[in-house]
Amino acid sequence: MLITKAEFLTGLSCARQAWYAHRAKPSSATTKSAQERLQLLQGREIGAHARALWAPGANLEAVPFDQALSRTQDLLRDAQNHTLFEAAFSWKGLAARADILSRDGEGWWLIEVKASIEDRPELTDDLAYTYMVANRAGLRIAKVSLLLLSADYRAGYPFEALFAEVDKTSEVQARAEEFVAVAPGLGRKVSARIAPPAQFIFPCRDCPCFPRDCFGRSMKHPVFQLPRLSPTRFADLVGAGIRQIHQITQPADLTRPQQAVWQAVTQRTRIVDRTALQDLCQVRWPAYYLDFETVMTAMPLFADIAPYEQVPIQYSLHRYSALGVELDHREYLADHQLDCRREFAERLLRDLGRAGSIIVYSSFEKTVLNGLAARFPNLAGRIDACIARLYDLADVLRRSIYDPGFRGSYSIKKTLPVLVPQMGYADLEIQDGASAAAHYALMARGQYTAKEISAHRKALLAYCKQDTLAMASLHQVLVKEMENG
Repeated sequence: MLITKAEFLTGLSCARQAWYAHRAKPSSATTKSAQERLQLLQGREIGAHARALWAPGANLEAVPFDQALSRTQDLLRDAQNHTLFEAAFSWKGLAARADILSRDGEGWWLIEVKASIEDRPELTDDLAYTYMVANRAGLRIAKVSLLLLSADYRAGYPFEALFAEVDKTSEVQARAEEFVAVAPGLGRKVSARIAPPAQFIFPCRDCPCFPRDCFGRSMKHPVFQLPRLSPTRFADLVGAGIRQIHQITQPADLTRPQQAVWQAVTQRTRIVDRTALQDLCQVRWPAYYLDFETVMTAMPLFADIAPYEQVPIQYSLHRYSALGVELDHREYLADHQLDCRREFAERLLRDLGRAGSIIVYSSFEKTVLNGLAARFPNLAGRIDACIARLYDLADVLRRSIYDPGFRGSYSIKKTLPVLVPQMGYADLEIQDGASAAAHYALMARGQYTAKEISAHRKALLAYCKQDTLAMASLHQVLVKEMENG
């Protein structure tokens, strides 16, 4: 079984993770998540637009890999073929497909299409892998480019304006030589019968294999649960033989927030700084618990929106006259067929009134409000007045409480089950912001029936409402902790 690009690139940092990925069976699920559907939809659309710019050409996208290998060689030998899409290559057990190949004199121009507006290092690695396999398989490559999305593109522009080409020839050639040096050894590890030895490295913190197939099975509190732990500091700790928080013997070397985490873990207790909790007294009533949902898509949904521009689509607002005393709930969900940012801003300003704290969880709402103020200058003064009323509950929580159950995160999805165990999201159809955004984008792209749209809109409202109810409940818990002192 050939090793894929994703497996090879994963193996550069962790061969064990790549080994598991290489053996993973294709999902048997008959339905994909909203996020997966949106990703596939956008990838196919962007790929089709890119191919249209180089058309005509031979497209091997739908040809099975084994057949595409031989078909690619036939097409390359025929001088009449100037462009190939999804050409297939293999070398020493590695498999690759080239998004676009265009004849360039005596050689070929290799082009990789990416749904990104930023030229990131991982994109160079992605392209270097394809270059390595194709080049070692005998393809003469004269030029190598990334085709990125242009930040200047707007919906309605001609698709020639959608892309920005970046010449990566020299950079990719150098990186590919590094890959050639490690490819044989990495290939043996990924294809081996037994999984490679586990390594405790910084990327473990985001690895899906860590909790089930690796050190995480026996580690409850690895050191990367320490807040703002840098890769360098992580390496220092591991170099000293420290992998878990309770193994740290010199807590004075930690930052103050890290010391709170260390104390909570080693003493197996919740650490509370009631002096920091006194900040809760600054809340002015009536108070408004506010949560936004936004959507960011590679292909803009509406006119005058750039790729990946953050567009607010929804808010939930609970108004309380005093702690635990709810007055009412107000909400807004944009029409998925229209750019409703102006209506969103005007309705929000009306609902927020002119006095009282606006309680949020993180700086996200402030960022969105600043964006609206920039978009609508004649509303900027009123929006700025609302920004001045913002009160970040997450900031207070971060400075005042750490519970080992947070597992190194102050996300509301991690703190709520610990501090308010009777509340949760498990019974909701939509349980996270990424899914909410994907459902909205798919509605806007016409991917749902009228019946499905009605159900998803109800689910979106229920999810956002749960976020503001969660904030209100967390606020009550924090005040009780303050008063218990």
